[in-house]
Amino acid sequence: MLRFFIAGDVVPKGIDPEEFVLKGEHIFAEFKSLISAADFSIVNFEAPVIKDKPTPIKKSGPCLGVASTTVDVLKAVGFNVFTLANNHFFDQGQTGVNATINECVFKGIKTVGGGVNITEARKPLLIDKDGRRVVIINACEHEFSITNTNHGGSNALDLISMQEDITSVRNNADFVILILHGGIEQYHYPTPRMKRWYRHFIDIGADVVINHHQHCVNGYEVYRGKPIFYGLGNFYFPWGSQPRPDSWNYGYAVDLYLDDNIGFNLVPFKQTVDAITLRDKSSFENEISTLNQIIQDDLLLQKVFSDYILSNENHIKVGLLPSFLRTRIFSAMAQRGFLGKLYSGLTLYALKNRLSCESHLELLQNLFCNLVEKENQGRIDGI
Repeated sequence: MLRFFIAGDVVPKGIDPEEFVLKGEHIFAEFKSLISAADFSIVNFEAPVIKDKPTPIKKSGPCLGVASTTVDVLKAVGFNVFTLANNHFFDQGQTGVNATINECVFKGIKTVGGGVNITEARKPLLIDKDGRRVVIINACEHEFSITNTNHGGSNALDLISMQEDITSVRNNADFVILILHGGIEQYHYPTPRMKRWYRHFIDIGADVVINHHQHCVNGYEVYRGKPIFYGLGNFYFPWGSQPRPDSWNYGYAVDLYLDDNIGFNLVPFKQTVDAITLRDKSSFENEISTLNQIIQDDLLLQKVFSDYILSNENHIKVGLLPSFLRTRIFSAMAQRGFLGKLYSGLTLYALKNRLSCESHLELLQNLFCNLVEKENQGRIDGI
């Protein structure tokens, strides 16, 4: 029997690096025995290593980075595999990618889902132990971390690539585990698309699907005898003094057993900057049972998603505004619905068409990717 301990996002953002080294053993104390007992303990290494000085890329959203001693702390408590397919792995550019990979190689940490080039990022991790072969595939949704032919980064979550990767390893593996990074932040359910995709991955040969990114607990289901965990929440991601919703601090890890059958235990916890503490399992099971019931019902899952969109309509509209319009006053007006005509008439229909039609969307995606690459090249040339 092989045992895997799989946890979500780790970024020690709200704690000084030296303090994290000093307190690391205490922070993970309640989990150290579980982490160490597993044959392979896996955590999502959400931010790249900064060696000498920060080298942040230009992007929308925060640029994260961690000290190299973060690797030491996680290794000391028992983690021996890092997943690198997430939306922050390229935050410090190729320098951060190289530094992270080099640090993990030097310290004996296996990695999957990220690499110095597109080939390395896509490569699955093969584990061959005690007569069993397990393949781990790691990918994330398309944000600024995705690798391409010009630079390294994270492996992109793509339906065709995923099907190719699963089918290419299926016949030579006892188990195939997918660890994915995606979903809507602070939303407690998979989107209907996620449910369709993740079930499809089981249909074509995956044995376990595990997802993180949403910074909150999602439910799970057992589909055709195979578990799909739709969102683990953060593992250790304190945000310092900036306010975050309470759900940010709750999550669960998966204690996975692979033998003739697939078994698992869920390990719920609450995180603070000082420690990750185990939660009462009965109250957690009541909470996640409610989530699971909605996941099982396609119509109810769609209704919850539609209600979420309606209740966040103005916030979503503001997110589509170009940055020069996203001033405090203009954004506040949009949030209150005073700009209801901004997306109306022919503009509304044009946007719907551009974003719904696969060919139109592909044009837009590639156009903006090219524009970002040109701007980044201009910054490099201007140094």
